Amino acid sequence: MSGNSPSAAAAAAASGAAPRSNLGFRRALLYSLGNIGFGAFFALNNADITQWLRAYTTNASLIALLGASHSFEGAIIQPVVGAASDRLRSPFGRRRPFLVVFVPICCLFLALVPLAAHLALSIRLFAIAAAILISTIAFNVANDPYQAMLADITNESERGRVTGLWYVLGALGQVAVLMLPIPIEHKFWIVALVMLALMAVTCVTTREPDPRTLAPEPPRESRRERLRRARGCLSQFQQANRYLLMFMIYGAGIDALVPNLTSFVRAIAGVSAGVADRAFMVLMVATAAATLPCGWLADRVGHKRLLTAGIVAVGVASLGGLWVHSMAQIYGVLALAGIGTALQNASAFPLLTTLVPDRHIGLYTGFQTAALSICGPAMILLAGRMITHDGYRMIFLIGFVCSAVALLFLSAVDTAAARREIAEEDAALLPA
Repeated sequence: MSGNSPSAAAAAAASGAAPRSNLGFRRALLYSLGNIGFGAFFALNNADITQWLRAYTTNASLIALLGASHSFEGAIIQPVVGAASDRLRSPFGRRRPFLVVFVPICCLFLALVPLAAHLALSIRLFAIAAAILISTIAFNVANDPYQAMLADITNESERGRVTGLWYVLGALGQVAVLMLPIPIEHKFWIVALVMLALMAVTCVTTREPDPRTLAPEPPRESRRERLRRARGCLSQFQQANRYLLMFMIYGAGIDALVPNLTSFVRAIAGVSAGVADRAFMVLMVATAAATLPCGWLADRVGHKRLLTAGIVAVGVASLGGLWVHSMAQIYGVLALAGIGTALQNASAFPLLTTLVPDRHIGLYTGFQTAALSICGPAMILLAGRMITHDGYRMIFLIGFVCSAVALLFLSAVDTAAARREIAEEDAALLPA
């Protein structure tokens, strides 16, 4: 039956999606440009900040927490932000307003971090931590709607490729920050300026679907009604729940690994901070080089298959991290982890978009970040304790165990069952 039949059109209206043509490379590039700045933020957080904070504290757990891209409050904030972006009907779109407001806030507090280091000793560490925390919260509030926008402007058949390009540019932003031969203090200001400028380009050039083509604006809801609706989604979309559990456990392992990676290299190989940064760059270069081909592959062989391969590769690399000693061995393990990360990057979010209706993409993008915010900081604290007692190799033990458990949950995800769950809700929303 034709996709233009009345029932199909009604289902499309119920889902909040309108027919669209493929995005094309130029528009995909303009959308993805903003992720160069976001990638630079990730690298600054996960590699440089952890090294820079050593001058102000020796607490491994605090350093790792401040160097992480997710924190506990995200478990509450991000689903609320995601749901709000799903419901917003503004002339500027439903995702862009979050970028316009919160990217400048993130950049402002990021620029204040090195200035806080010159305050009086009694408040210096508190001021540094507060500026980093606020910039990270604002970053995540902007990042989830930005990622959810991808599902709004693309078709399912091209999401692997566009996600691949999005992550490639993010990885290039990370590599560029690590290669900058300037003091870390100056990097805070450069990253803030790059984020602001490139996200402005993305916001101006990326056209979201016309609000008139979406489902009508939902009625205002009380906090209790919003919570009831979110619980209803969690009870209905069981395959997406399994995905979230997988993502939470896998992400917790990554959160234990990445902020401690440069410290691991320095501790094991006895090298300088510059050499440790170059080791981190191997991970980023391998990820950038492999992500675009992985995105193309994901659209052809299936997102779940590619995600499985990525988690397996990261698990094997984590096993390797338990015995490496030389820089050559470390580079090899990080290159394999980079390929695994590329496979995961290109397939995870496109897989999520097939498990829930388009009208809930923002909410589930928020749930995805909330999943990281629940387990990630807790795993970082656990990793800090294990590092204190048994050394930095323990981060790879955590990475391996989390990868193995995540694979069990991923194997239980059934995309055919997810399509039935989506069809059931679409049918329930059709007019009688």
